[in-house]
Amino acid sequence: MKKNIEKSSRAKADFFELLICQGLINYFRLPRNYTEEIKTLRKTLSTFPDGKLRIKDQEEKAKRLLPHIGNLLKRKSKTQGQIKEILWIGRAFRANKTLADVKVIFGNNDSIGISLKSVGVGTGTQKS
Repeated sequence: MKKNIEKSSRAKADFFELLICQGLINYFRLPRNYTEEIKTLRKTLSTFPDGKLRIKDQEEKAKRLLPHIGNLLKRKSKTQGQIKEILWIGRAFRANKTLADVKVIFGNNDSIGISLKSVGVGTGTQKS
């Protein structure tokens, strides 16, 4: 059972990260699309006990957090150029040598990483 809980927690974290990433992509009208990955994780999460509750919880948290990150990136783009790309790093942190979950690339080719954490209460945490 513990193994299933761990997989459920990882799927929940990935789901949250992808919701934020896709939300930012939509906000900045960028072409990349993670809807298939989101759909797959939604299906995976729904197989766990309380999966539907976890899905709803992560969707609500992402919805509350997105405007805050979007506004921060909008302000940052005034000095670094329009956002060119937003990438989900997720579990590929070793290959990318970063702890960021989402990478944002600006017009001047500078980038920032956003590390996301879905927490029990509030809007979550943004770091980096």
